[in-house]
Amino acid sequence: MSDTVLVTGASGFVGLNVVEALLGAGRSVVALSHDDLPATAAAAFARLPGKLEAVRADILAPGLLGDLVRAHGVREAVHLAAITFGAQEDPRGSSRVLDVNAIGTLAMFEAAVAHRLRRVVYSSSTAVYGEAPLLEESLDEDTAPRPFTLYGITKLLGERMMRHFRDSHGLDAVAARFASVFGPWERDTGLRATLSPPWQLARLALRGEEARIHAQGMRDWVHGGDVARAVALLLGAARPRHEVYDVNIGETWHLRMMAEALAAEFPGFRFRVVEDEAESNISYFMPLGRRRAISANRNLAGEFGFRPEFPPAAAARHYAAWVRAHPGIFGG
Repeated sequence: MSDTVLVTGASGFVGLNVVEALLGAGRSVVALSHDDLPATAAAAFARLPGKLEAVRADILAPGLLGDLVRAHGVREAVHLAAITFGAQEDPRGSSRVLDVNAIGTLAMFEAAVAHRLRRVVYSSSTAVYGEAPLLEESLDEDTAPRPFTLYGITKLLGERMMRHFRDSHGLDAVAARFASVFGPWERDTGLRATLSPPWQLARLALRGEEARIHAQGMRDWVHGGDVARAVALLLGAARPRHEVYDVNIGETWHLRMMAEALAAEFPGFRFRVVEDEAESNISYFMPLGRRRAISANRNLAGEFGFRPEFPPAAAARHYAAWVRAHPGIFGG
């Protein structure tokens, strides 16, 4: 049986982390993207033991996914292709978001059923919870979804389509709800409305500009390496017991930890903590000053014993060192 995995949305930063992890494990990967993989990533991936086939194409091209599955002997897929879309985005872009996030997902599930793929991991998001983290005392995979952004709505739609194909057509698929991901390979592709606060902080450090961090700027940021580990785990699990798995760090931490790690790598970098939200030059894309419930990865931890390899301090140090080694990813 072929060991080939199709990764859609492979040039996005979560996609790059997943591709890197799979290649590092010796897998053969077909990396489908709307654009080329960054040259730095392609060079790094060439040194890994797995085999990479990069394909540049529009996921909405008729018959594309089936053609790739047949041509490369694909047996598994990680479906990451998506466009994020914030609550304040221009609504004129909504149709493209729906096309990629919904119709692209439908095409993936149809191809998986037609070609009897062993497993599909569908990338969902904690955005499906909407305001629930601000209203509930605790959060887990059984919390009722309440998405209020178009992105969250499309991710929940993907989960519902996945359930339909599981129940009606025997699709073997699970959904991984990613939390606030940051880390290696994050870059501005134009398809993400929300570049992470750690990324924003790293860019300021590279530019030698002062960072002003809000005193209440905490979030459950999870390192991309841990997200990739969770995806690989779900891809290879023999019989997952659950349909949906939150992928989270299980705690919140303050951006100051990231700033301190960057200051250690960039001695000229300066930052300060401010009380006035208007004075901060880091965008959090979230209400500040309100308690947020976070998921404790009940299903991943309970079923597989999953624990983050990069808890907050280690995640911050690793990313700061990675930023210093890869300044070109930030566009100068």
